[in-house]
Amino acid sequence: MKLKFFAILAVQLGASLVGAQDALQNNGFEQAVATSDFMAALSGTSAVPGWQITGASASNGVNYRTILSGPPWVANRGNQGVQLGGPNGPGGIYQDMVLTEGEDYVLAYGHCGDGVTANDTFAVYFNGQLLASNGQQSQVWIGTSRLVPDVPANARLEFGANFAPNGVILDEVYFFRYDSGLLVGDVRLLEHSGPSTNRPVVVELFNSVGALVHTYNSSLDPSGHFKVNPIATGVFDITVKSSGFLRKRITSTSLFQSVNEKTFTLTNGDVDDSGEVDAADIDTVIAQFGSTDPTNADVDGSAEVDAADIDIVIGNFGAVDE
Repeated sequence: MKLKFFAILAVQLGASLVGAQDALQNNGFEQAVATSDFMAALSGTSAVPGWQITGASASNGVNYRTILSGPPWVANRGNQGVQLGGPNGPGGIYQDMVLTEGEDYVLAYGHCGDGVTANDTFAVYFNGQLLASNGQQSQVWIGTSRLVPDVPANARLEFGANFAPNGVILDEVYFFRYDSGLLVGDVRLLEHSGPSTNRPVVVELFNSVGALVHTYNSSLDPSGHFKVNPIATGVFDITVKSSGFLRKRITSTSLFQSVNEKTFTLTNGDVDDSGEVDAADIDTVIAQFGSTDPTNADVDGSAEVDAADIDIVIGNFGAVDE
């Protein structure tokens, strides 16, 4: 079950978007691939990119949890989460941030328990001061958002477990300006098995009369998600386009001054990016048949242009951009 962040930010203030952006790196803990569930990330190492790991000794730290070799509830989005009180706990993580001094920010994070026998209490610190204390045992993701007013230019955000060996699992941690929204997009590339990391996407917002009002360039992370911050607030049609796929549109969608989570399922086969899967796309695939160069003609991302690619284009023949 995907978490929903508490809507403490649903007041429309007329966003000032200059300079606002999410201040954290590796929000979803996907930038390093865990080779097993409970893989250790020990104190003093950089095993969680963008974050520093803490623990009482060199044998303490945190543990990666992954749905690829563990239960399906250990990650809220993507494949991985970080357990603060795993077998190597209790441990913690922190990240130093560069902020806009004097502005108000929002901290949003997802947390999940490890079962009824676990002690899943943990604390959140901002520049060494206790910001929040949470506790949870159920294996259900909860989203928490907190306003952090009048921030300094530089600050440290830290999460720490209170107990081991079990403990809370974190995923999707964001820290962004209160006067902007954050869009997290889950992009499903149909009939495509290739890697998504760093794949460019174009996000566009259209107003109620169909006029384009904002364009954002982003890219996918290893789990197929993109992040846009700042994002304009209001009611828009949102479209997402990635090369080789048709543009997907979600109509009349509200974007708030909070974490906005949307899913976009993209149809494959628009090899020439014309906005329609047509004969020209089939001709391109046939012309490059047998090639192992990484082009749109390799429709399924298998690293070779073959009969499967032709089949996908034929199967989606006639489909157009939304």
